[in-house]
Amino acid sequence: IGNISTGSSGTYYVTATLNNCSASNSTTVVIRSTPAAPVVNNIAYCQFATAAPLTATATTGNSLNWYTVATGGTPQATAPTPSTTTTGTTSYYVSQISSAGCESPRAAITVTVTITPIITATLINPVSCYGTDGSIILKGLSAGTNYTVHYNNSATNITTNIIADASGNVVIANLPASTYSNIFVSLGSCSSNI
Repeated sequence: IGNISTGSSGTYYVTATLNNCSASNSTTVVIRSTPAAPVVNNIAYCQFATAAPLTATATTGNSLNWYTVATGGTPQATAPTPSTTTTGTTSYYVSQISSAGCESPRAAITVTVTITPIITATLINPVSCYGTDGSIILKGLSAGTNYTVHYNNSATNITTNIIADASGNVVIANLPASTYSNIFVSLGSCSSNI
């Protein structure tokens, strides 16, 4: 008997003959289609944010299987909740199972956790009454990283980009005497403490 190709559902007959004696029988073969991989979206979190269980969209009537590896592994029926404690990228995988028990290819979900800056500030007042040599030093950042710096100077909102120095400090320089408030930095969508 030859191979039965995909899409060849139907009834197949076989006859065996030995010394002019024969016997026949039939069998019904049903080829079920494999569903497509479920629809997924990649996710980004700030470090230490509260994460939600992963989601994927399956075809109506199908169920989901969750994996931590691209191939093999043990399927889980419950979607995992990513950890946001450590920064970096982690991949999760999900397939869908049809009501006939056929499993789709796996779709990958990439979860990226970005560091949340934590800063402390040191203020240096101008040397002279009308000088513009005051500064605010924000400490505790990653050296060589470009941060968006936000602050208020009296009633003016100011936003600028500053690269942290080798010590992980961002210096807001050339400041006149004034009242500065709402000072924080952001890295992507993750903002520091104020």
